[in-house]
Amino acid sequence: MISPEELLAIALGAVPGALTRYYVAVWSDRRFGTLLFGTLSVNLMGAFLMGLLNPLLHRWGVSLWLTEGVTVGFLGSLTTFSTFTLEVSNLRRQGDPRLAWFYWLGTPLLGFLCVEAGIGLSHLFEMGLAADAGQ
Repeated sequence: MISPEELLAIALGAVPGALTRYYVAVWSDRRFGTLLFGTLSVNLMGAFLMGLLNPLLHRWGVSLWLTEGVTVGFLGSLTTFSTFTLEVSNLRRQGDPRLAWFYWLGTPLLGFLCVEAGIGLSHLFEMGLAADAGQ
């Protein structure tokens, strides 16, 4: 069960993580004319920081609530990519390379298919609403 301290730390970490993501995207859009570099930057930065901080915080004996605030809160709202890459790494190190490969390759592929399915469904909703409005 998660403690109230952990929940508060996650919530307090999430705000600066989300704001960092937003401002990197805004800066990227202004600088390069696209959000892609901002997304790439936060994903790579988040993955690096997750790989660096998660083991160090545990090794240093940092309290669970603070560790959760940094990793789940800040880095999790900065990018879920950092969590995803840590999970793939954990699966590989725990001796489950097949599942690691499936997860690593399946997540973006299935994620793309889900986005496309959602877009297709939204078009159906729009067509239905337009048909209803025409009656």
